[in-house]
Order: sequence, then C-alpha cells, then structure tokens
Amino acid sequence: MDLLASLHLDSELPEQQTRISHLADALAADTSIRLGFNSCCVCGKRDLSVECRNCRRVKYCSPQCRQADCDVTISDEEDGAMGHSSVVCALLKLCNDDEEAEHDDSTKVDKSAIDRVQSEYESYPATLANVLLDGPCFKVMLARACHEKELVIHVIGASVDAELWGRQQDSLDMVWDAYADALQELAETNGLNVIRLCLIGPDCPAMPMNVERRIPYYRKEGRSCQLVISTSKRKYSSKLFHGGDALTKPDVVCLFNPGFTCPDYSWDDTLNSLDYGAAFIITTNTEMECIGDCQYLLEKKLLPSLPPTAAEIIGTDCADENSEIMFGENPFSGTRVRQSGTMANDLFVKNRWLLAGVFGKPMVIENEERPMKKSKTGEHQNSKRSNTALI
Repeated sequence: MDLLASLHLDSELPEQQTRISHLADALAADTSIRLGFNSCCVCGKRDLSVECRNCRRVKYCSPQCRQADCDVTISDEEDGAMGHSSVVCALLKLCNDDEEAEHDDSTKVDKSAIDRVQSEYESYPATLANVLLDGPCFKVMLARACHEKELVIHVIGASVDAELWGRQQDSLDMVWDAYADALQELAETNGLNVIRLCLIGPDCPAMPMNVERRIPYYRKEGRSCQLVISTSKRKYSSKLFHGGDALTKPDVVCLFNPGFTCPDYSWDDTLNSLDYGAAFIITTNTEMECIGDCQYLLEKKLLPSLPPTAAEIIGTDCADENSEIMFGENPFSGTRVRQSGTMANDLFVKNRWLLAGVFGKPMVIENEERPMKKSKTGEHQNSKRSNTALI
C-alpha cells in the first residue's frame, strides 16, 4: 500500500493499537464500553471532555489521559499496542477525508480520498477473480470448470453496502462492468463459455436482479464468455437447492468479511449447505479475525487442517505442512484505512486478510497444548488476541 509506505510502514498496518490489558475486567463486565467513543480511551471513564486535537476521532476524560495515550514510550506489553501514536493519528485523520469522499465525489473532495474509497469497492471483484486465477488450491476445480466450459460462483452474505458498492439498484452498471473486467483473464485462461455469479444475502436489493455482460477474449478473436449475474435477498441455506427456482450448486463460494465468530448471528444453516470439495475464498478485515475463522471452520469440520502459519500463531499441532490452503495478507485489498467502531485506536482495511482453499474433512492429529506464539515483532507489532472489538 503506497499510503503505508509514505508513513514508513511498508505494508504493515498497525491494526490493534488501543491499550486494553489494564481494562480487561471493566471490558468484560460492561460490553457496552467503546473506548475512545463513549468512554475515555485510556481509563474507561464515561465523563468525556476532550478529544484528539488533530484527528478529532478519539475521546478522553482529561488532557492528562489524552497525553498519556500519545506517549509512545508507554506500551501495552501484553498486546504490543502503542496507543494514539502519530502514525495512528495520521491514518485516523485520513478517515475523515474518506468518509466525506464516500458521500460526495464532487471536485471539492480530495481526489486521493476518492481513489482510496474506490479501491475498497474494487477489492471485491479484484480479490474474487485474482485469487481464483492464482491460487494453486483451485487447479482441480478450474480444470473441471474448463472441461464443462462453465463456472458457478456464489457470493454468500452479499450486501448493497459492500459487494454492490453502496449503489442504488438503478445505478449498478459500473459494478457489473467491474466484475466483468476482473473476471476476463480467468474466463479466457480457462476457456469458459459462461460464468454464473450469484450474489446472495439478506442485505441484497429487495428486487432480484438478473443481468448479463459479454466478456471478450483478447487472445482468441471472435470468442467470448457470458457473465450472468443474479442477486437474491435471502439467507443462504440448503433450501436454495430445492424447488422450482433451485440454484445450481457452486464450484466456489466467496464470503467477504463473514464474521463467523460474531455472537449476533449463526452461520450453521449456511455452512451445513456447503459440500466437501467445494472451493472457498474468505476475507477478513484483520489478522485476528482470519485466525478466528480458521479455528471456527476447523471446529465445524470444514477444514482438513490449519494453514501452518495460523497453527504456529495459535500454538497447535493441527497443521499440515503440505497444505495448499492460502492464509495471509490479501494483495488485492484496497488502500482505504478504517477506524474500528469499538476501539478508537484500532484500524483495519476491508478484505485485507485472506483464507482460501477447498473444504475437506479434518485430519486426525493429536493436539498438544503449547504456549501462544506471537505473529509479529517490532515497533508496530500486531499480536493482540483479546480485543473484544474483533471477536
């Protein structure tokens, strides 16, 4: 990300930087606490009187707490959190510009902010197409699709605000064109005649949509692929594959930021409808969410094993060194940095972390308890494992 490089961070985003270990008991007792929003970011008091004078996005009970949060010589040793450092403040200040650009793309708005917002939108089709094209774990699935000349993709939990870029139902042409452009190389490389892209979720447009786009082949004159896009406002479950309007079983499912471990809703019906051997792409906003999703899918017996890197971070032997499951930072995420809604110094980029592979039965491995291992070290380490904002 050029933005992070300009702040001398290379590609390292300081994700969880709110210092919380000294407030663990208070956070456990009162889940309504939102540090830096409805309570002081340092001590947790509800009496808020000041905010950061630069970004104006973090609140405190006093100038003393504000100064303490900016003191980079104080670190949360347990979590490696650096508080409201100058880097965090600079990134939060950009959030103001990006939020303005999201709702007003006029010439008055900073063009860099408009580009960052657009890059976040484009990360959805870019991730879907490029991960399928480049992932070694998808070779068998794509060979089958190549033979059948057709690829069926289900985007589960799709919503207007995310995969459909927040656009109204009558202004989606730009979105459909972006998916067609992104899938062009995948279609031509595998000689596909049809790609069926089904976006399904309770937050899809109320009226079902069915549109088509022609994807031209650039290296084979006269040939093309038909992209058939449909939307459906309903929950994804096995019921979708029965009845008069039954869907075709997918070759690959894609879930952008599903939040498997979020207690507010259950994924059981959705996951029970998925078959072993189906390919999957899952993105999360943070590393910790990606690790949590790995553990969740392993417990649900949908992963054959943990990716070695994830297993090392967790401290378990449930890993396969020969695993083709992809786990790590997503090179196709955008450049827009967002602020967490519950921990004011915590940052994330949508779709920044990636988990991809093929659903399969778990390996039988004797599990041995080992101490937790930290995944990153250094000044901007990101190893927080107890942040309630992301569990």
